[in-house]
Amino acid sequence: MAEKLEFGGAAWVKLVEEVALRLTDGVDLSGHDYGFCEEYTDPPSHLVEPGTKAGFTLRIRDGVLQVANRVEDDVDCKITVDYQAVLPLARLVFGGDPAKREAADKQVEALVTAGKMHVKPGKRPSELVPELANLHDDLAKLTA
Repeated sequence: MAEKLEFGGAAWVKLVEEVALRLTDGVDLSGHDYGFCEEYTDPPSHLVEPGTKAGFTLRIRDGVLQVANRVEDDVDCKITVDYQAVLPLARLVFGGDPAKREAADKQVEALVTAGKMHVKPGKRPSELVPELANLHDDLAKLTA
């Protein structure tokens, strides 16, 4: 079994890119100009350099998918969420189980209601590129 990586850390963000690139290998991404960002508030201090924010940005531009270890606001969809509150969801593998998906959706709704999650509406990566549908599960399996 592969080593699990700390959620939100630089090595984990690199894993996001590796998994996204593997899932989209051979997929024509041309014609897309898209950005998605997750920002984690109140993360463990060792995960961020002074003056930076924890999170990642996934971009598809000119047929190229890239993931950067930085938070960007100029994106199509952005999720800002409390690190500790989202950690259990980051580790949850859905495995196609509708009950797990429904429970997660309720947790997300509760986080939004509690003000611990804010969503700038827009298409999620898997809505734009269906091959990214397994991105969450593939990452969750390797998230400590």
